[in-house]
Amino acid sequence: VFVDNVSGRMSAICSRYIPMSHQKLLVKNARGHGQGVVNVLVREGVIMSVSADEPTTSDDVEVVDVGGDLLCPGLIDGHLHLDKTLIGLPWMPHSAGPTRQDRIKNDKSIMPTLPLSVEVRASNLVRQAITKGTTHMRSHVDVTNEVGLDSLHAVMKVREKFADAMEIQIVAFPQDGVVSSPGTIDLL
Repeated sequence: VFVDNVSGRMSAICSRYIPMSHQKLLVKNARGHGQGVVNVLVREGVIMSVSADEPTTSDDVEVVDVGGDLLCPGLIDGHLHLDKTLIGLPWMPHSAGPTRQDRIKNDKSIMPTLPLSVEVRASNLVRQAITKGTTHMRSHVDVTNEVGLDSLHAVMKVREKFADAMEIQIVAFPQDGVVSSPGTIDLL
């Protein structure tokens, strides 16, 4: 059981996605850190109580008995690139050279040829992260003269799509530089 200790949102229970749109949810028999077995009452995605005693509930409360699974804070992925993920595509070997410039050049040649859009690939990765307990992520998204703001807009759509289960912070990333690539600063 994963719970975001910042916002109080629950993201995954027993590795299965439960949307936070549930009006009322009771998670029974979860092991809390140092608390033994607890029951967690959630209303509209926010934790209302954590107690060893089962709260009094009405018939409109969905009850999920997790049978002693661990209740822990949601995970945070502080650095990833949702616009560059290959999740959902056939395996591709690493083909870039050893330097940063080699990797940038490689990305510029591969990314435009991928059969899935940034939005689809990013959604695949976010969905997978949610099922593993991630509740927050920070994604760097390339803003370049070639790509413009297209990737940024796609990742913004993904952020909105998964807002009930994942907090996504987006960093507009001028991969080519703002001095070495005239016009990039205007995109920021």
